[in-house]
Amino acid sequence: MRNETMSMPTNTKESGLESLIVNWLVAQNGFEQGANVDYNREYAVDEVRLFRFLESTQPEQMTKLGIRDSDLKRAQFLDRLRGEIAKRGVIDALRNGVCTPQVLQCST
Repeated sequence: MRNETMSMPTNTKESGLESLIVNWLVAQNGFEQGANVDYNREYAVDEVRLFRFLESTQPEQMTKLGIRDSDLKRAQFLDRLRGEIAKRGVIDALRNGVCTPQVLQCST
């Protein structure tokens, strides 16, 4: 006799595992799932979430940098961020911040 309560087959490919992990992180840990359209491949960063985080945690520095008002300033900041991460690594940049000529409050 056939089991009438058969579940859907498990996706055993990498995409299936990725989907399980993402769903768990979103549902259980309050993570926010990004959208491909928000990812800037040139700078390897999710701009929407990066700038939302910086706005909410460092609004004065965002004003000093002029990122809100100028695409050029935004690109200059992203160039600086990319360079600092390449030079010092992500962990050091997160722990100690990224210095810019406009905002000199960072650890070195």
